[in-house]
Amino acid sequence: MAEVDADIHFYFDPVCPFAWMTSRWVRLVQARREYTVDWRFISLRLVNAAVDYDAQFPPEYEAGHTAGLRLLRVAARTRAEHGRAAVGRLYEALGRRIFDSAPDPEDTGERRGTRAFLEPVLAEAGLPAELADALDDASYDAVVQAETDEALSLTGKDVGTPIIHFRPPTGVAFFGPVISRLPAEEDAVRLWDHVVGLAGFPGFAELKRSLRELPQLRGLGVDVGEVGVEEDWHGGSRRHKQGETARMNTLSHSDSVVVRSSPEALYDLVSDVTRTGEWSPICRTCWWDEGTPGEVGSWFSGRNETPERTWETRSQVVAADRGREFAWLVGGGYARWAFTLEPADGGTRLTESWEFLPAGQEFFVERYGQDAPAQIEERTRAAHAGIPATLAAIKRIAES
Repeated sequence: MAEVDADIHFYFDPVCPFAWMTSRWVRLVQARREYTVDWRFISLRLVNAAVDYDAQFPPEYEAGHTAGLRLLRVAARTRAEHGRAAVGRLYEALGRRIFDSAPDPEDTGERRGTRAFLEPVLAEAGLPAELADALDDASYDAVVQAETDEALSLTGKDVGTPIIHFRPPTGVAFFGPVISRLPAEEDAVRLWDHVVGLAGFPGFAELKRSLRELPQLRGLGVDVGEVGVEEDWHGGSRRHKQGETARMNTLSHSDSVVVRSSPEALYDLVSDVTRTGEWSPICRTCWWDEGTPGEVGSWFSGRNETPERTWETRSQVVAADRGREFAWLVGGGYARWAFTLEPADGGTRLTESWEFLPAGQEFFVERYGQDAPAQIEERTRAAHAGIPATLAAIKRIAES
C-alpha cells in the first residue's frame, strides 16, 4: 500500500473507546508539534474473523464489532471520494457522537451501524448523506482488510486498537498506548515523548498491565474528573486466549441459612469487611484501602492463611444494595463472592455464593500449567467447605 506524507499513521476502529481516547491525545500532540496524521483502518471484526464470539466474548461484542466494520466501509468510501483529511473529520464526528455525548439508551452497538445513526454524523462532518450507502457495501472490506493486515504487520497480531506508526515507513510502531484519561495539554507532549522513546528503544517488546479504568468518556457514563471503575481486560472484557481456557465455564457454589435478624441489620454486618476474620475459616483480616468503604467501586485487601501458606488478595465491591446484596470481585475479575439477603419466616435468608470466573481459571493455567486442574479443584473444595462454615459463624454472631 502506497505511503502518504504524514508524520503519524493512526489505525483505528471507530467503536473502540480506548482508540478514541488515544486519538484525542494524539490530536493534542499534533497541534503542539504540528504533526500531520493519516487516519487509517483496523477492524476488530476482521481481526476476530475466526473467533467464536459466543464462546470468547461478552454478548454485545459481536454486534458492536460488526457495526465498527460497517462504519469503516463508509470511511473507506469517504477517503476514496473526498480525500484523506475527510476521514479525520468523520472519525472525530463519530467519536463525539458515540463517546463524548451523554449515554443514549437507544444507541446500542448494533444501531451504530445503521443509516439512522450515521446520517447526522455525516452532516456534522460536512459530508454527503449518500456515503451511508457504503454501510452495506462489502466491496470496501478488501480495503479495510488490507490496512488491518498492514497495521498488524507492524506490531504482531496479539494486539487491539489503536496502532500508531510514527514517522513511517521506517519509524517506530506500537499498539496503544491504552489510556483512560486525557492528559492536560502541557502533559500531552511529554507523555508522547516518553512513549515514543520507550517504544523506539532497540529490543524493546512490551510493557503491559491488564487492569484498565473505564475511560473518562460521557458515553460510557464517566465524566471528566471522575475515575472509572477498574476492570481486568485479561479475562472478561476482551477475548480469552484460544484453547482450553476459552472453553472454561464458570465454577460456582452457594448455600443459605436463615438468621434471626432483619435484612438491613444483617447487611450491615456482612458488608463490614473489617469483621471478616470473625467468620471466615481462611481470611484472618480485611481492610479498606481505596474509595469510600462499602460503596460500589471501593477496594479492600485481605490476608488469608492456611496451614500451607499465607497470602493477600485485593478485591473491588461490585454490588452494595443495603438489605439485598453485597458482592465483590477478587483481583478485579478472578472470582466473584456475594452475600444476598431476602426476608424469610423468622428473619432473613442469607445466601453466600462463589463463582470462579474464566479469567481466574485462565490465570491458574498460566501460573500452574499442568497442575492448574488440581489447583482449581482445591479452590472448589475450599468454597464448598468454607461457605457453610462462614454462614454458621455469621448466624451465631448475628443472633448472639
